Amino acid sequence: MCMKEITQDTVNQYLDELRESGKTNMYGAVQYIQDKFSITKYDAQRFLIKWMETFAERNEHLYTDNNVVEDWKD
Repeated sequence: MCMKEITQDTVNQYLDELRESGKTNMYGAVQYIQDKFSITKYDAQRFLIKWMETFAERNEHLYTDNNVVEDWKD
């Protein structure tokens, strides 16, 4: 997959799934991104940083007024 075909949205979806799988701490996700998309470490880091910066705003639906993830509730 060439860099032009890889979008932040595509990587975000992959990282959301990776996070949910529990395979790795997300700080260790760079290697997963590199392997999945065949990109450089630098590019993988850029994608991961953007994912981290936008995670809360993209996942606002998970949070209640008390800032508790609904999935963790009984």
